[in-house]
Amino acid sequence: VPMFWGSAVLILTMLGRANYALTIVLFALAVGGVRSYVAPFYALPKFFLDGTAAAGAIGFINAVANLGGFVGPRTLGWLSKSTGSFVSGLVYLAVTSAAAGVCIVVLRGYHQRRGDMKATGET
Repeated sequence: VPMFWGSAVLILTMLGRANYALTIVLFALAVGGVRSYVAPFYALPKFFLDGTAAAGAIGFINAVANLGGFVGPRTLGWLSKSTGSFVSGLVYLAVTSAAAGVCIVVLRGYHQRRGDMKATGET
């Protein structure tokens, strides 16, 4: 939900570009949505994995996050420079945020289906 919230508010931010006060409020709301996923996100590996596998998954998440910290700003800068506007960069951020939310929803469905199969003895 926070990822979808942040994505939707980023889209709204593009609509309020003429009003600086509204833009600042919308950016604050978008950051609140996009950043509030962190704590629940790091709890996910324990739902799917046990012991050292969960620790390895958290390490993998950190590695991918570090790559995202390198690629994301460069992509945003390239898009903004190529188009001459920050709108394309905001669209990029909104789309990637929504894609992350979709990934979590898919993982949740997989986890629920897997739990139902374990409860009924199916494999």
